[in-house]
Amino acid sequence: MDIDERECLIEAGYSEEEINDFFKDKLNNKELILNEDTGCSCLNECKNKLPNNLPDMNKIIFKPDLENKLIRFNYQGNNKLTIKTPRIFVPFGIDSYYKNWSINFELKNKDCEGIKQFKQFLFNFEDLIVNKLEIDRSLLNTQFKIHRNFNTEFYGRIRNQYGKCLCTIEDKRKSSQDRYINVFKFPKEVYVKVEMTTDGIWKLNNMFCYKFVVTKLTLVD
Repeated sequence: MDIDERECLIEAGYSEEEINDFFKDKLNNKELILNEDTGCSCLNECKNKLPNNLPDMNKIIFKPDLENKLIRFNYQGNNKLTIKTPRIFVPFGIDSYYKNWSINFELKNKDCEGIKQFKQFLFNFEDLIVNKLEIDRSLLNTQFKIHRNFNTEFYGRIRNQYGKCLCTIEDKRKSSQDRYINVFKFPKEVYVKVEMTTDGIWKLNNMFCYKFVVTKLTLVD
């Protein structure tokens, strides 16, 4: 049994019955036949590889920004913390959220090594925040949750400046006729590769918050 996953489910508010069902489904899923070459259930070559290495946790620097009342994330000095995802799923498209837009991502194909590594990165990143701030995990406004089918979902935000979408959206699906997609016409139930960043942590209503800000979305098959 994965103790870390059990603790995350408890902190997310799942009941003991729901947690037991989660691990029962997970145990049953181990019978899935995996591709010996790719280590996942993809046919032929795995579609969900990481595009490059994920950021090294040891090189993420927490730097107070007193003027803006937040703690910034810097990477390897003064560089912005940038994250590139493997191929992940968008179930609901893009929704308006206050002055920006929000988008939910789901980590399907959980047997693929790239998905496993990215999921672990999400957990480790929040562990890093909790440890650096020396706070209880319940005080962090988490950006992910685990479904009963043990797929992980996390949340992104797309910034809007003067009505302009600050995110490049490209369509590289074989069936696509247009290379670029308007944010208002973004489809549901599609796979994407994502480039995103996160600026830092702030405190709101006694909770510590951070957001993943999406800077590029690429629709893929």
